[in-house]
Amino acid sequence: MKVSIGEAVILAAEISLLLERICHKVEIVGTIRQGRATVEEIELVAVPKDLKEFGKEIDKVFTQVLEHDQHELVARYEGMKVIVTKTESMAWNFAIKEAV
Repeated sequence: MKVSIGEAVILAAEISLLLERICHKVEIVGTIRQGRATVEEIELVAVPKDLKEFGKEIDKVFTQVLEHDQHELVARYEGMKVIVTKTESMAWNFAIKEAV
């Protein structure tokens, strides 16, 4: 599903707000951050407060969880594919640079 950058920013902001209660940090990256006119997937980098709690709470955030492992979550939100790369606080800057 492709959407305009404006619509993608709104969806990414909604997801970020929902994730903030279970994450220390959430950053929008990928094609949204690059400012592309259309977006096929929303990409985020997050530092979960607690990995077990994150795993329990994601079903409340996303419509459908497609894949979930220690480092990455792939899900759907309002029909959009969402990729969340999970990292630790110490690796935050590296993860952001790699995701851009």
